[in-house]
Amino acid sequence: EAAEVVQRLLEEGKSLRDSREHLRQRLSSSVDTLKNKQATISTLEKNLGRVEDQLRVLKRFTESLQEQHRSLEDEANHLRSSYTDLKRSIQTFASDIASSKVDVLALDAKLFKKGYLMEVAPEVLLEQYNDKMLPCVEVEKAQKGRKMWQHKHDKLEKQLAEKTLEAKKLKDELNDRNRRIVQLRVTLSSRKSQEEELRLLRNKIRDLGEQIAELEKER
Repeated sequence: EAAEVVQRLLEEGKSLRDSREHLRQRLSSSVDTLKNKQATISTLEKNLGRVEDQLRVLKRFTESLQEQHRSLEDEANHLRSSYTDLKRSIQTFASDIASSKVDVLALDAKLFKKGYLMEVAPEVLLEQYNDKMLPCVEVEKAQKGRKMWQHKHDKLEKQLAEKTLEAKKLKDELNDRNRRIVQLRVTLSSRKSQEEELRLLRNKIRDLGEQIAELEKER
């Protein structure tokens, strides 16, 4: 019976040694894995710092773009208002010109018929006339004014088109920046998930160490 007890104790001792060796191997493997994870975490933390810096820079740049976009929209609204006022002024000016048109030939014929006009010699027509005597001076002024308003109108239209295009480009760039910010946030979320997995692995390794300590104590 003593021999059987000794044999059983020897078998139990061998089983405990095997279990201990197995746990040591698992612990060694877990430690190696932990070292790799720690190295990965160190790299991730460095990358995370760079990403956070980039995110802050992008955020400031986005705020600047938004401010520029608002400024361009205000300027575009001002140009639209100026364009509307100019168009209304041109329409009023054109209406005034249209309402002041006079059939000069018909008027001259009536005046000549009533004796208020006379034929003028050709050489007299070549002489210099006083501007006040020439009704065409007012017509020239009207034409110059119309050209001036038309030039201003075309200039405002060109500025409005340029500002609209610039605002569109700025809006596209702002949308692209927002997409990049969203991608960075997704990357940060993924790295936080990896950190949580590493924390769970550390807890598991600690539990294995406690189990080994208990087995050694029982042995």
